Amino acid sequence: MKIKLNKPLPLRRLLLALMCIMLMPVFLQAQARKPKKGDTSQTTYAKIDAIIKHYVDQGCFTGIVSISEKNVLTYNKAYGMANKELGVKNETYTKFEIGSISKQFCAALILIAESEGKIVLDSTLKYYLPYTTKAVSTLGSVTIHQLLAMRSGIPSYDNFPNFITGVARKIYTHEEFILDQCAYPIAPAPGTQFDYSDGNYYILGAVVEKIYGKPYDQVLHEKIFAPLKMYDSGFLLASAYPNGGDTVKNLGDGYQPITTKFDSLGLPIASKYQRGAWINMSDIAFSSGAIYMTGADFIKWTTGLNNNTLMPEKYKKQMFTEYSDKNVLTNYYPTKPGCPPTGYGYAMVVVHRPPLPGDTKPLKIYTHGGLTPGYASVGAMVDGHEITVFINANINSDAPLIMCTEIINTLLGVPPNYGGLP
Repeated sequence: MKIKLNKPLPLRRLLLALMCIMLMPVFLQAQARKPKKGDTSQTTYAKIDAIIKHYVDQGCFTGIVSISEKNVLTYNKAYGMANKELGVKNETYTKFEIGSISKQFCAALILIAESEGKIVLDSTLKYYLPYTTKAVSTLGSVTIHQLLAMRSGIPSYDNFPNFITGVARKIYTHEEFILDQCAYPIAPAPGTQFDYSDGNYYILGAVVEKIYGKPYDQVLHEKIFAPLKMYDSGFLLASAYPNGGDTVKNLGDGYQPITTKFDSLGLPIASKYQRGAWINMSDIAFSSGAIYMTGADFIKWTTGLNNNTLMPEKYKKQMFTEYSDKNVLTNYYPTKPGCPPTGYGYAMVVVHRPPLPGDTKPLKIYTHGGLTPGYASVGAMVDGHEITVFINANINSDAPLIMCTEIINTLLGVPPNYGGLP
């Protein structure tokens, strides 16, 4: 049998074949990258991975880190265990309590109500909650603005010694709680200075229920969660509500580190943990701190703020305006040399950091943190750079605060500790 030889390829076809072979690696590389709008270089993400791994290895962080650039979710990773006893891993769909970051959502509901003509921020509390006139203090004369801006003078109920062991174990109606825990003598006089108090935002949640005639969680869903498609977010219902205190699907368990060792930043070096004290946050924090969500949902929230999806621009500006710039959370956000002092808007901390190289204007960051038994969180938006970082941990420590600063610096192309920590 004779073997029939193939005919030589024509020159044009031969050149085309050679060109395809030469370009194949470039094509495959381009396919592997698939860059998205707003993507940061893979080198930068590798540096961020290393930052997070350091705190995971130290034992002071497990949780989720989410980053958006130009309103695009570009980084969303989970670390560690959602349940240490059962060996259940954290996933990007794992939900965590966000503590005091919940206050941003309450502030937004009040501003949405203002945009709808349902509330006037300079009006006094007694107009919306007449029972506040029963208080031994001048609670009823505090304005809505003063509550939002933490300038009411109302002491924070969770600072009192018997709160966790006594008050937190009881079930109250909102009226009972406000008259029992938010009606202490007001000092200093309302409107004179900043004083962080959870009582302000507990009261504002009761105002939201009054003006809409609906439970707070329902208003929250209708006005924010549903429009922004935040399907993995919710509100821990008070025990007195129908189905209150019920379990939440994919809610990670919270832990407290057990250690006597700390690093130079004061963060725990831990390998042992205990469960965070079980407290239904809605019973004691309500609108001040009872929201849970995923990292991806928080990015939907900040994107909605950036795009004015929930309310017109002029109302959002009220949220970001600094109404106080003295003694504002100085333990967490000390004033940096050459920078304006830290300010406070409506549930929004305004942090000023040293200018980036080649710039003269201090960097401005809008942020807030949250702490509950077993959980810690920080969300931050970098003004003028379209960067959002959200860190939600199920180990209670200040690690998210330090990590957030280091990650933001890395995204901006400067060393992680640029300008000092936090």
